[in-house]
Amino acid sequence: MLVVAAGLLVSCAQKKDPYQTRVVTSVTAEDAAESITPLERGKIRRDVLATARGGMNAWLDDDLEAMPQYFGAEYLDEFKKQATTYADEGKIRVRSHSEIVSNVTKIASSGKQALVEYNFTDDSYFTDTNGKVLSEPDHQKTVFQLTLELTDSDWRVVRIIGRSDSLK
Repeated sequence: MLVVAAGLLVSCAQKKDPYQTRVVTSVTAEDAAESITPLERGKIRRDVLATARGGMNAWLDDDLEAMPQYFGAEYLDEFKKQATTYADEGKIRVRSHSEIVSNVTKIASSGKQALVEYNFTDDSYFTDTNGKVLSEPDHQKTVFQLTLELTDSDWRVVRIIGRSDSLK
């Protein structure tokens, strides 16, 4: 039966059927050598989600002291610059997210990089330094894609992709 099926696939490939889907899987020796076990995958998933959640909570709280344990240097500089800009403008960003769902969508075969999808409703707004509301939240459903990398045995968020107005 297997020989017939293989012959059928070869036959379809030779006819070059434009509707045929061809799936090619390739595992290099490097990938195979760096494969992670299901137990390692589970631990990585837990660690990555904890880092992503901790980082997002520190960012939501504008906790510049806690951020270094979650974010790479590039983002720390950006967050500090952003906080200074808002202070110079006399406004405060009140970050608030609701309906949060986080999920690990990919773990590299090396176990040293992962992607997390962070889904939420953005309830953030600006106030002045006296607490007067300057803008209303748009309550838009939003997704950030966080890239985390393992550096010196700790996970760090090294990239965030999302709506630019939600990243303020």
